[in-house]
Amino acid sequence: MKSYRNHKPLRKNFLVYLLAAGLLFTAVAAESETVPVKMKAVPFDLKEVSLRKSVFTANRDRTIAYLKYLNPDRLLHNFRVAAGLPSSAAPMGGWEKPDCKLRGHSMGHVLSALAQAWAGSGDLQLKTKLDLLVAELGKCQDAMEKRGSPPGFLSAYDVAQFERLEELTPYPQIWAPYYTLHKILAGLVAAHRLAGNDPALNIAEKIAGWVGRRLNRVPESRLQEMWNLYIAGEYGGMNEVLAELNALTGKREYLETARLFDKRRLLEPMQNNRNKLAGLHANQHIPQVLGYLRIHELSGDPMYLKAAGNFWRMVTAHHAYVIGGVSEAEMFREPDRLASYLTEKTCETCCAYNMLKLTRQLFQNDPRAHYMDYYERTLFNQILASQDPLDKHSAVTYFMPLNPGARKTYSNEYEDFSCCHGTGMENHTKYQDSIFFRSAGGDTLYVNLYIPAVLDWKEKGFRIVQETDFPCSGQVKLTVSGQGRLRVKLRIPAWAGEDIVLRVNGRIPNLKKTPGTYVILDRRWRSGDVIQLGFPVRLRLQRLPDIPDIVSILAGPILLVGVSDSHEWIHLDLDPENLERDIVSTGNPLEFRVKDLTLVPMYKAHHHGYHSHFIMHGSRERD
Repeated sequence: MKSYRNHKPLRKNFLVYLLAAGLLFTAVAAESETVPVKMKAVPFDLKEVSLRKSVFTANRDRTIAYLKYLNPDRLLHNFRVAAGLPSSAAPMGGWEKPDCKLRGHSMGHVLSALAQAWAGSGDLQLKTKLDLLVAELGKCQDAMEKRGSPPGFLSAYDVAQFERLEELTPYPQIWAPYYTLHKILAGLVAAHRLAGNDPALNIAEKIAGWVGRRLNRVPESRLQEMWNLYIAGEYGGMNEVLAELNALTGKREYLETARLFDKRRLLEPMQNNRNKLAGLHANQHIPQVLGYLRIHELSGDPMYLKAAGNFWRMVTAHHAYVIGGVSEAEMFREPDRLASYLTEKTCETCCAYNMLKLTRQLFQNDPRAHYMDYYERTLFNQILASQDPLDKHSAVTYFMPLNPGARKTYSNEYEDFSCCHGTGMENHTKYQDSIFFRSAGGDTLYVNLYIPAVLDWKEKGFRIVQETDFPCSGQVKLTVSGQGRLRVKLRIPAWAGEDIVLRVNGRIPNLKKTPGTYVILDRRWRSGDVIQLGFPVRLRLQRLPDIPDIVSILAGPILLVGVSDSHEWIHLDLDPENLERDIVSTGNPLEFRVKDLTLVPMYKAHHHGYHSHFIMHGSRERD
């Protein structure tokens, strides 16, 4: 395992040795050599893709209303108190209480969500609030230094938690100080990158400088002990945001600091494709992998890409539930032991948030359809399903329970500022970020997700309107404005059957349409050209790997759950070869009946009990 420590006394002795051996020039050249990776697929800016009316816009609009509703003084209260500045605002609740050791993390999520919402909507009210929060955080950072905090330090508490982490103080005596710092840093970077707020970058660089100075004094062995601590050593995506600062500023020291967060316990087995995830805190480790992948992109080091790819494959193939989410009681369990862990604490929402970020980032490196198959599954069945449609303040879930008779519970506007409340603010302000991608050279458009949306690709002179009521049906229509040569790659979902219909201006091109791949339309387009794609959204079963008689019912990618408050297992006698004979449509979109049980999409299952899994006795003889 490589070590990227920059421990100064050791470094000095090493340089002396190299000088004596006449190898200094070679060593310095090798150390400074980084070859950034050119992404094969590039996302569009949030402002380039706008959503058309759908269930996604309803969730987004509730979230934007909530972001406008939040009181800046209450968000800033703990920061101002820590900085010795006056504050008469009422403290917030949950993990933002004045005595909670994780206080301050929600500020970062709010900054990120505001930046995303502003970038997608152009709503000046969001930008005004974002700029105000950044300016006040800058004042807190300056005030903290004047009170004796280390230069650059910014938090909603003093530096003591960081000191105690270096003494290996366990949770709950301390609570993930670098995790909280990551949220603040990520929010500042988003404010700069998405909303053009330059002071935010200045504040973030000061924080990053403090982190680098502090951790460079800590021996490598102690760093490993710190990062291995359960929850206390959780650092979110510190490596990712530091690498992003390197990308924004070109300052190499941020990439070197990012590598100080390398965790051997995770990197070594992942690099060697050994599944050692069981017993690890899921959301403590998924963001770390995001950071490893970003370091690869900026340094060219293949070790990090290999580890990230292996991790994704292990998690999605052996630890993901039917909705795409992972973890039970926040932990990775034994691979393929899903039936043993169908509880009220499955699928932490933060895990889904980070798995989608990782999936999207891997797609940029290697744009293949299976990444977007997983993205679709998790976006529609967990993220879309995580917000309470009856709550005007965008209440969201922490867990997505999958036990018999499960019922979702939701956060409160000011009293439940948990980690998932924070990522919940971000989830619903960026739905458009993966619908379309373009190739690095700009000659190819990827159509990944079938969500009603409009792409304004001004650089190429194209405007593309995507109309669909998916997932209620598999009918998609894309209307092109603009002209010129362009390869359009349409994802054919892995769950689609054989009878896929593709038409261009009413004609059927002679192209192979294989589920789980992209079909490619390479032509010169003119305004008014129309692409029509159809794939039936059929009923299907998905069995659990450890107990195959436990099944879930899906319509295409959509999990259908049985509406029932009973906590007893529901037994079904179904013919897997002829599900439509037993499961009958009610006439409402994606709503079915099987005997006396109503099935609805997981994203519509709110405020009642539901069953996501059933015991099936197999096919029965037919008359």
